[in-house]
Amino acid sequence: MMIAPSNDQLKVWYTTNIEDALALFEKQAPHKTSLIYSNWETLPYLSLADNLYLGVPRKMRKVKNNYEFFQLLGFDPSILRRPLEDISRFQQLRLAILQQLLREPEQLLFVDVTENLSINETQELLHLVYQVLDKQPIKALFLTQNASFANSLQQVIQSTQPSKKP
Repeated sequence: MMIAPSNDQLKVWYTTNIEDALALFEKQAPHKTSLIYSNWETLPYLSLADNLYLGVPRKMRKVKNNYEFFQLLGFDPSILRRPLEDISRFQQLRLAILQQLLREPEQLLFVDVTENLSINETQELLHLVYQVLDKQPIKALFLTQNASFANSLQQVIQSTQPSKKP
């Protein structure tokens, strides 16, 4: 069974210019929005755990306080002991989502995150986002230059709207 978020929780914007769309979003955005890009920016001299917890409140840095987030994104906390070089691109994207969730935002903004993902990874990402939206009081917006992805996601969103009766 696929979990489908409500219409006000998930949105998709198609754009041909990411910079202009981000500028427009900044004017309309809630104050606590976390951006997630396709490439997780890390500091090479820090461990995976140190990179994950950058900018995260102290209370959320203990695994016992955030174990639910690890589970939600399909991770065992032992992943934090692995070298960053051993983490796949898709795992890095999931870690970026985990990092942003630990920062307790009101909304996640996914900026062209599907550009380097396979179809299976894109489907898995959507499933993970749906699970997050089901379990957390948060919203998500996908900002994309991929017209096919935007159209497909918009169809999913519209299919979850309650039907209007005359």
